[in-house]
Amino acid sequence: MKKTNLKWIIILLSAITVVSTMLVGCKNNIQNIEYVYDIYVAGYYGDKAVLWKNGTPIELTNGQKDATALQVCGSDNDIYVVGYEVADGSKNKIAMLWKNGEPIKLSDGQKDAIAYSVYAVKENIYMAGYKKNNKNKMVATLWNNQKQTALTNGTNNAIALSVYSDGIDTYAAGYEYIKGKTVAMLWKNGTSIKLSNGQKDAMANSVFVKNGDVYVAGFEKNEKNKMVATLWKNQKPTALTDGTSSATALSVYLEGVNTYVAGYESVNGKSVVILWENGVPTKYNSDSKNAEARSVYVIDNNVYMAGNEEDKAVLWKNGTPTILDNNKKESIAYSVYIIKRESKK
Repeated sequence: MKKTNLKWIIILLSAITVVSTMLVGCKNNIQNIEYVYDIYVAGYYGDKAVLWKNGTPIELTNGQKDATALQVCGSDNDIYVVGYEVADGSKNKIAMLWKNGEPIKLSDGQKDAIAYSVYAVKENIYMAGYKKNNKNKMVATLWNNQKQTALTNGTNNAIALSVYSDGIDTYAAGYEYIKGKTVAMLWKNGTSIKLSNGQKDAMANSVFVKNGDVYVAGFEKNEKNKMVATLWKNQKPTALTDGTSSATALSVYLEGVNTYVAGYESVNGKSVVILWENGVPTKYNSDSKNAEARSVYVIDNNVYMAGNEEDKAVLWKNGTPTILDNNKKESIAYSVYIIKRESKK
């Protein structure tokens, strides 16, 4: 064999060795990536609005006035929480936003107001709730970066309980009290859409949008005056329960091709936590204690729900409950939100 050919063979083998080493190194790097999950839960204990982070409570208020945190979400490196705090020298509630723990008033306390829901898209922070007008009527209200917009005209009591934005359109879900009945409502970019006909009480508690499809969770009463847990998809209702006993859907979340709905059903006089996955119900507690799931969040095939069992705030992970507050104070968890990030190890 000529020296020239031998030289090129050696160079080629060396190149293959280097490339193989690089590929193995890349593969090992991919395999070695570890993730951590920051689990945020909003609620209250005693008279304090509380945000639990990985089980550790962060008090948003000092307890001198009644306050509650009702929903939490995150965007970039910021954490947003909404709820209310009672005004000084008054029984009126002030709609509140806490950004990274710092309080921001959304109303002045002259009239009752509550922010129930928050959703962040880049620099836009959307919040939904109500604010009473001069006639003491609750006006369904949407805040965008603290700028408020009335969703109803103030003739009837109305509340926006949930907000969602896909970056183009903004959706709010709630109800309006019309002719003696609560009517389930959806607002898209401020335009109202009735989800129920007003013959029986109905309520829309949660809204989620994916691939242009709009999902709303709530309830609609039947002829026997029982609440039927209901999921609307693009305004078409699907009953999640048979109406034998009262039930309600309080939160909806989509992950992949699966739809998750959390709520509760009355069984033998007790409220039982129910998770509906693609319409199939799973009970998460016995009927020996009252329990309610108020929020659901799904990530990496793990299902988290926040709520309460009797008078204790609870976080469920794949059906296993963890009590968030073991002291003697009453507590409730209203919302769960999870941030996944790479471990810094």
